[in-house]
Amino acid sequence: MRPVPALALAALAAASITVSCSDGPKPFSRAAQRGREVFLEHSEPKCGTCHTLKDAGTTANVGPNLDVMRPSREKILRSVQQGVGVMPTQKEVLKPGEMEDVASYVFEAAGRTP
Repeated sequence: MRPVPALALAALAAASITVSCSDGPKPFSRAAQRGREVFLEHSEPKCGTCHTLKDAGTTANVGPNLDVMRPSREKILRSVQQGVGVMPTQKEVLKPGEMEDVASYVFEAAGRTP
C-alpha cells in the first residue's frame, strides 16, 4: 500500500468539514438577531399578531405568510417604514436602525428550514 500524500489528506479533511458545515441553515447576521427581538417585542402591533413566520413561532393570517411570500429585504423595509394595506407604518414606533434590523431578520428567516 502506498502512503497518501499530505496534500490529499488535507483536501479530504477540508471537504469533510465543508460538508458538515453545510448542514442546517446559515446562522443569522447580527442585524437579523436584533431584528428578531424587534419582530417579537418592539413593533406595535407586534409583527406576529398579523404575520406567520415559522422562525418567530408566529402563525397569524391577517397579513401575508412571510414564509410563503419571502419578500425582498427592500420590500420589507419599505412596508415597515410606509405601511401597506392595513399594516400601519412603524415610523412612530421603531427607530431607523430597528426597522433595518427587522427587515434583515424577516428577509433571512422567511422560508428558512430548521
